[in-house]
This record gives sequence, C-alpha cells and structure tokens, in this order.
Amino acid sequence: MRNITRTWIVSIGVMALLAIGIACAGGTETAPEVAQQPAAAAPVAAEPTAAAAEQMASPEPAMAEKAKYGGVFRSATRRDPPGAWDPLKTNNYDLAVASQPVYGTGHLVRLCRDDIYRICPGLAESWEQNADFTQWTFKIRDNVVWHDGTPFTVEDAKYWLDLVNFGFTAGDKSRGPAFFRAEFGDVTAIDVLDGNRVRISLKNPARQYLNSITNPQRTIAHPTHLMKPRMEQGEVNIAPQDVEWVAMGPFKMTGHEKGVRSEAQRFDQYWEKGEDGQQLPYLDGILFAFIQDASSMDAAFRSGQLDSGARGAGYYLTPERESRYVADLGDGVWFGRIGGGRSGLAFNTLKEGPLQDVRVRKAISLWVDRQQAIQAIYSGSGHLVTLLAPENPFTNPDFRTWPGWNPETKAQDRAEAMRLLQEAGHTERFTLSLICPNRWLNNCEFTHAQLGGLGIDVDINIVDEAGWSAGRLTLNNDIQIGGGAGTDTIPESAEDALTTYSNSNFAPAKHEDPKVVETFRQLNSTSSLEERVRIWREFERYLLLERVYLAPVFGQLAVVPYRSEVKGLPIPPEGVMNSQDHATTWLDR
Repeated sequence: MRNITRTWIVSIGVMALLAIGIACAGGTETAPEVAQQPAAAAPVAAEPTAAAAEQMASPEPAMAEKAKYGGVFRSATRRDPPGAWDPLKTNNYDLAVASQPVYGTGHLVRLCRDDIYRICPGLAESWEQNADFTQWTFKIRDNVVWHDGTPFTVEDAKYWLDLVNFGFTAGDKSRGPAFFRAEFGDVTAIDVLDGNRVRISLKNPARQYLNSITNPQRTIAHPTHLMKPRMEQGEVNIAPQDVEWVAMGPFKMTGHEKGVRSEAQRFDQYWEKGEDGQQLPYLDGILFAFIQDASSMDAAFRSGQLDSGARGAGYYLTPERESRYVADLGDGVWFGRIGGGRSGLAFNTLKEGPLQDVRVRKAISLWVDRQQAIQAIYSGSGHLVTLLAPENPFTNPDFRTWPGWNPETKAQDRAEAMRLLQEAGHTERFTLSLICPNRWLNNCEFTHAQLGGLGIDVDINIVDEAGWSAGRLTLNNDIQIGGGAGTDTIPESAEDALTTYSNSNFAPAKHEDPKVVETFRQLNSTSSLEERVRIWREFERYLLLERVYLAPVFGQLAVVPYRSEVKGLPIPPEGVMNSQDHATTWLDR
C-alpha cells in the first residue's frame, strides 16, 4: 500500500489562500467481476439523438488508453453540501458532486456510464419481476462491503428501502419517508427472500419501474449497523455525517472542513472492475474545494491548482470565460459540454390568491421572454426547454413553436397575457411572493423585472441553503424559482418533481391534480416505447399549456473545464449529476 501526501493551495473567496493537505492510499486488490446486464434488465428507453451525441465533449472515448493508477483529482465545488449530507432529504447539486464518490452513483440499479438511456446493475447484480409487474425482486451482490469492512446484506437493502418508502418511528419520534418516495410508487411491502434477495411489492403494475427508480442522486448512505440502533434510541433523523460517511462508493471519506473542503481516498475493497478488467477506482483520492465564486475557481484552475471546474449554476463557463481558458491553457484544457439543469417558475395553486386562476398562470408563461433570459442570465449559453431536455426523445419536437416559447410570436403572446389578466379581473397591480435561494439571485431578479412589465410585483424571499431546503417544501410562497423542470432524463423518474403535493411536498409546483397521478400510472403500465412517448407528449402539453403548473424558462448548457491529464471521465449528453462517482477517472501524469 502506498501513501501519498499532497499539499494544495486553493483560492477561497476573493483573494484568500488556504493550505490543504490530503493523505491517500492506493492499491490493486481484486474485486468481484462486474455482472453483465441481465436478461431481465429494462429495455433501452431511447437512443441518444445526434444533437445529444454532439454534446459529448471528452477529448477521446473513455478508456481509449490503458488507465493509470495514482494521483489525487482536485475539483472545485460550490459549497458545503446541505442537510447533513443526507440524500434522503435533499436533491442539491453540491451534495451530489461531493458525495457520489463516497456513496456511489444510484443504488440497486443505476444509469449506465456509457449510455444514460439504459439501466445497468448496481448493488443488485440482477432483477426480475412477476407477470403483472406488481413485484420486483433484486438479487443483492454477495461481495459488497461498507467502508468499515462490514458486509452489505439484503437486510441493509431492506432498511434503506423502508426508510425511502415508509420512514421510521421510535416511540413518539418519527422520521418521514424520503422526499423522492413517489418515484418508488405505491409500495405495499418490502420483503427479504432467501438467496440474498429483496422484493418490492406495489399496489399497481409498474412495467417501467426501473426507469422510475433509477436516478443517480438516489444513493445508499444509511448503514443499518451504525444507524438503526441509534434510531431505535430516538435519533430518528441521524444523517451520514453523524456516522462519518460510511457508505459503499469507490472512495472513503477521510476529511471534511465545513465550508472549506472535503477529501476522500481510494477504497481498496470497492466491488467494481472497469471495462479493462482492472480494479476500480484508479485514483488514489479526490479533493473537493468549496470555492465561493466562479472568478476564484477560474483563477485557481488557470494557475494549476484544480483539475476540474465546479458543476452547478453560476459556475459553468460562459463563452467569454471559456475563451480565456483557451487563450491561457491551449490544449492543456478540454471542456465537458452537458445539457444542464432546467430552470423555470413553479406555481403554488394551493395557496389562496391569483395563481389559483389558470388564466393568471398562462399570462405569466406567455409574458416571460425566454430568449432574453438565456442572454441575460447565461450570456447565451443555454437553450429552450420543456420538462425534459430538448434533445430527449420524449420531448415534443414542436415545442419551440408553442405560445410563449416562439420568439416570432412574442408580441402577440404578450398581448394575450394582458388580455388574460384583465379577463381574470386583475386591472390593478398585485403582488406575488417568490422563494429564491441566494445562489439564483440573478434568476430571481430577472423574474422580478419581467413580471413587473406585466403588472405583477414580485416580493423576493431570498434564503440560504437551509432556508431553501425547508421553505420550498411549504405552501407559504406563490412561486418557486429554479426547480420546476428538473434534470430528469426519463419521464418516470420525474414523478417526484411533478406529482401532487400530498404525494410529495418536494414537488416544486403545488397542486392536487389527479390527472398527473394517473398519467404516471399509465406510463408505468406499458412497456411500449411508442405509447410512453405519446403519453408523455400529451402530458407535457397538458401540464405546460393547458394547466400551466410550471413555466420552464431555459436550460443551461453546462460547460465544465478539465485539465488535459483527466481521462476516463464519462461526459453524459444531459444530466450534470450523472456518472459523478469518478470510479473510472484517471490522471495521465
């Protein structure tokens, strides 16, 4: 075993310098063979389109060269993960970036690294379903261990699934289910079977169940042997940081300084091998620096202190910043181009006020200038979106001609918006409240300026990460910024972001429309790709044009810089949180 110590000077804030050290260990011990995709695996949802393929920006195909072991990958990230690093309670980018190397990507199943439109085995090596798709059974791998050496068992899988779907109760204290519970459907039972298998029973058939539950941010970070005894004693809200982040990812957490950095070293007992047959991961370790602004990140990268820029709004490169990287570094840098997060306005129809009238919601969607938003907020580095990415095979191909989306009809659309407000009885200005995380202040200010022209005053409620995590779950605000369109790649996985408030208070749009629930039931009841596309495209029109629970505004093109030495990192066509465990990343130096 080798010990490597590195000292890294990173720019934090405007001019401050901070010395950070990390000790990482490397090795080449073998692990069980990675299971091939079983016959029971879900069918391919869709092949990536040409437009999606063009966004793949790795300088060469992953694993084109023989991977090298060693080195510490130094990456920027925006800030400390919120919510005690608990993926059952928050969907935050900052958590996903810093935690996936430690927790792994996905859970029992996951999106394939080389094709995010397919399902691959994860901690389950295979699966099967009954004839009517109401029971799904997963075979847990036999040789997976937690970071403390404790074997991962089928009881661990059941414990996590129980937390996701039912929460936990100890005496008079209780913990609610995961915020994404709706993705797992109406679960009636979770049972341990012989042969290291766990079975999920559902009230309704779910042919596309794997698509529903396969989200890279749904990770297992709650070890039964460490958490359950303490939960039974009343610590029902215990979180990963309370047990020193013991999980099963390719890297083991070795240090965390709140607001400054986190570091992890290679986990020698990780279960997975690469396509070349070598033990994963290749890196000795990963160091994440929490850098508070994009200009400091740029300076740190261009001066050689970073191997990767940050993922997340506000840090992706604009065309102007990208050109400066090229001028300074030439072929010493390459750029990952990913269809990034989709931002919009999500309306609360359950709070008494103007937004309970669909005419008001339609007026807002018609009025907002989406093309201007792309220029004003991201200097043109973005595109029009609906619920999924524009290149996604499920997306309506004609959405750019829709009222509110089509720049050629903007004058007519705005005239119609004024007419709708008057028809709804709003001849005088009125005020709507908007909850806004401080990292998206420019989006919120743009919304304030836009709706002001429509005669709507926007009262911006600026919150920090804790306030955002709590406030967006309530019915206190009229509009929620930034979370309406999500980052999902498959319709079924968007259920938690679009369903009714009673099913998921995490859903940005607050409504109780039974048709939304019924639509996801239909999607999960067919294995026909053509039928799923038809259902989704009709639903998209219903949600955005007819009922207007959401008003997607734009999607960002996420441009992330990497040093030329960074190899083996999959760059997905969309979904910036995909493939973030760095199991296959290696450094050519």
